[in-house]
Amino acid sequence: MIINAVSYARFSSTNQREASIEIQQESIARYCKDNNITLIREYVDRAMSATSDNRPSFQKMIKDAEIGMFSFVIVYNSSRFCRNVQDHLKYRSILESYGVRLICVNENFDESTPEGDLMANFMMSINQFYSKDLGRKTYLGCLKTAKECKHVGGRCIYGYTIDQEQKYIINEEEAKVVKLVFDMLEKNVSYKEITNRLTAMGHLDRNGKPFKADFSRMGRCRKYIGEYSWNTGTQRGVSKHSEKSIPGAKDSIIIPNGIPAIIKEDQFLRVQKILDERRKHRRESRNYLLAGLLTCAECGYKLCVDKNNNGNGKRNWVRCNYRCYSKSKNRAECSTKDIPVDNLDTYIINLLYNVLLNERYASNIHKLIRDKVGRDYEINRREIVELQVKIDKAKTEIKNLIQSLAEAKNVVYQEIVKEIERISNRKLELEKAQSLKKEQQESLPYYNEAMIERSIRQMRKMLKLKTTEYIKPVLNLLIKDIVVSNKEIQIKVNLNAYISGKSGTQDLEVVIIEETVCIKDLEQQLRQRLNWNSLQLQI
Repeated sequence: MIINAVSYARFSSTNQREASIEIQQESIARYCKDNNITLIREYVDRAMSATSDNRPSFQKMIKDAEIGMFSFVIVYNSSRFCRNVQDHLKYRSILESYGVRLICVNENFDESTPEGDLMANFMMSINQFYSKDLGRKTYLGCLKTAKECKHVGGRCIYGYTIDQEQKYIINEEEAKVVKLVFDMLEKNVSYKEITNRLTAMGHLDRNGKPFKADFSRMGRCRKYIGEYSWNTGTQRGVSKHSEKSIPGAKDSIIIPNGIPAIIKEDQFLRVQKILDERRKHRRESRNYLLAGLLTCAECGYKLCVDKNNNGNGKRNWVRCNYRCYSKSKNRAECSTKDIPVDNLDTYIINLLYNVLLNERYASNIHKLIRDKVGRDYEINRREIVELQVKIDKAKTEIKNLIQSLAEAKNVVYQEIVKEIERISNRKLELEKAQSLKKEQQESLPYYNEAMIERSIRQMRKMLKLKTTEYIKPVLNLLIKDIVVSNKEIQIKVNLNAYISGKSGTQDLEVVIIEETVCIKDLEQQLRQRLNWNSLQLQI
C-alpha cells in the first residue's frame, strides 16, 4: 500500500542559517525511507515564527489537506509545526478531521496511548514556554540597550550611522539632506517640490533612488533634535512590544540629548506647527468614495473630482462631478461627459448592497468563481501537457543525434554537436516555461461556499457603518477598476475578495456592465432594483 505524505519545515529568523531547513528535510526523508512512506511534496516557511499561524506555506498545506492529497504531515519536531499550544491543538484537530495524521520525527510519541498523548501535550507546553521566555529575555536585552541610548535594531534612521559600540553618530552627507528638508518644510514647500529640488541637486536616498514625496515622518522625528526614544510606538522601525504578550512591558524610554542633534529645537517646533496645519487641511477636505477607481474608456486617463460654482460666481463646491483628468488639465481632447459624484456613488453603493454582497446571490458568485478558477486551471493544465510533449520530443531528438555521433565524420560531427546544443537550449527554455506554469497552477486560489458566505457577511458588516472610512476598504477589495464611457460603465470586480478577504496574488475578474444613462438619472437607477439577472456579466 502506497502511503502519501508531505513534509513541513521552518526556521524563525533571518539570522538563522538556511541549512537548518536542509537538516530538517534530510531527517524527514530518512524517516520516510525507513517507514516506506512516499513524500510527494515539501512545504517550507523561511524566517517565519511559529508563535503565529500566519505562514503562507503552512496555510497552503492545511488547505491541501482538505482535498485529500496526502495522509501524513511530517515535521522535524513539534516546535517546527507550532509554538503555541492553542494553535497546535487547533491545527492538529483540523488535520485529523481530514484524515491526516501529524508525525514529529524526533518526538514520535504514540498519541493513541494515554502516555503518548501526555508527552505530546507536554512538549507543546515546553515549546510555548521556550518562545515566551525567549521573548522576555529579548525584551529585557533591548531595554538595557535602550537605556544606554544605543541602537536596538532595525534600519538606522536617515542622517545617522551606528558605530562599533552601537552608538548613534551623525552621517555628515545625509545630515546635509535632513537640514535641507527642514529648511524647506519651514518655508511650507510642498512634499513633491522638496523631492524635485533634492533630485535636481543630485541627492538620492540610501537605495540610490529619488526621495519619496512624503517628508512628514522625517519632519516629526524627534531624534533629529537629539531625543532618544524606544518602545514609544511613535517612530518607524521601533519595536512595539505588546503589554499582553510580555508581562511588565510598559517601559518607554525617552532620553533628551541622548544622541547627537542635527536640527535645532526652535526650528523643529516651527516645522511642527506647519505640519499640524497641513494635517488639519487634509482632514477637512472631502474624501471622495470612488477616487482612484475611475478610468476613462476613451483616453485612458483617471477621472478626478471637478468642483463647479453654483452659478452666482462663488465657489462653494455645491456641484461635484467626476471628470476625465485630460479634460480637467487640457492634456488631450476627450468627449467623455462628466458624471455627478452623488449619482455614481449611490449606484455603486446600491450595487454592493443589492448584488455583490447580497447573501441571496452567494450561489451565483460561487458559480462565477468556480467557472473562472476551473477554466484557468484547465487552460494551465493543457499548456503544461503541451510543453511536456515538446520537451519529450526535444529529448528524443537529442538522443537520436547522440547515437548518430559515433558514425559521423569530422565535418558532420561538429554540425551534430551544434544541433545538440541548440535543441538542449530549447529544451531548457521549455522546462523553465513548464515550471512557471506549474507554479501558476499551484497559486490558483482555494475556496468553498462557506468561505464566500463568511466574506460577504464581514463586508456587509463594514458597509452597515455607512461611513467612507469603512466603505472605501470594501470598495478597494471588491472593485478593481470602473471604466467610464458615454454609452456604458464597466465595473471590474475582483472575485478574490470573496475567497481570501484581500485582493490576492491572482485576480479573478468579472465585469458588470450598466448603461451610463441609467446611472446619471437617480430615478432610473431604481427601475431595475439592481437585480442580478438584469445585469450583463462577462467572465
